[in-house]
Amino acid sequence: MCLIGFTFDPSGAQPLVLASNRDEFFSRPTRTAHWWRDLAGVYGGRDESAGGSWLALQTPRAGNGKLRLAALTNFRDGRGAPAQAISRGALVTGVLQSAHSVPDTLNALVPDLDRYAGFSLLVFEWTAGLAAAPAALQLQGWHLSNQGRYRAQVCSIEPGVHALSNASFDEPWPKSTRLIAALQAGTAEPHLLSALTSAAPVAAADLPATGIDAAVEAALSSSFIRPPTTPAPALPDYGTRSSSVVTLSADGAVQFRQWTWDTTVTEARASHQQSMFLQPAQPA
Repeated sequence: MCLIGFTFDPSGAQPLVLASNRDEFFSRPTRTAHWWRDLAGVYGGRDESAGGSWLALQTPRAGNGKLRLAALTNFRDGRGAPAQAISRGALVTGVLQSAHSVPDTLNALVPDLDRYAGFSLLVFEWTAGLAAAPAALQLQGWHLSNQGRYRAQVCSIEPGVHALSNASFDEPWPKSTRLIAALQAGTAEPHLLSALTSAAPVAAADLPATGIDAAVEAALSSSFIRPPTTPAPALPDYGTRSSSVVTLSADGAVQFRQWTWDTTVTEARASHQQSMFLQPAQPA
């Protein structure tokens, strides 16, 4: 996952709207969003190489009324992965399956941060009010990274519109600021999908400096990434493989939509589309 933007308004009619792109090597085995058979209640895409995920949710466990969503981006700073690195996708599944609070779960990761290649992790948890008004909802969010200015800090997310690409949380990269602007303009699904599939290039003067080749940096700068065909491919086997939009309503209803893109063409043409809807929790 290389681009995530979201509106975070715990007291609003739509507490969370999250739009994201997953960028990955086309050859990496991947399964599209589905209910996992080996982890009860988990829904999301799956990396079949290491078994983790870049975006997934855990439905409420019996009796606690809580639902978690976790999403991941890689952190690009020109450094390679550490020797015998743990797959970053395991961070998503680990936090979803943890029986501990989200802050405790994230703090327990801090001593081992250097065992992962660079990452930023987002986690949201919400609880429907079952005893009083069924519309009552608690929503909280946190982020953790092993690189950048928030390294090793478990940070709460403040209400607002936020974005995360391959740098620190809310760092104003061009693709991040573009997605924030799109979310501020509206959260309708077609509008967000248009923003996620924009291949508009970024001016050379605005490119971030991350220690990689300038041609590769330019190829990675648009929201929707496809290997350039001329004059020579900078990224012959890498690009945007899927886009997702997840929404949470104030009554606790959740919708998770994912589009998987045909990797044989340069434009955004869906080869698969999945949609999952969870009904709001009912009062006890």
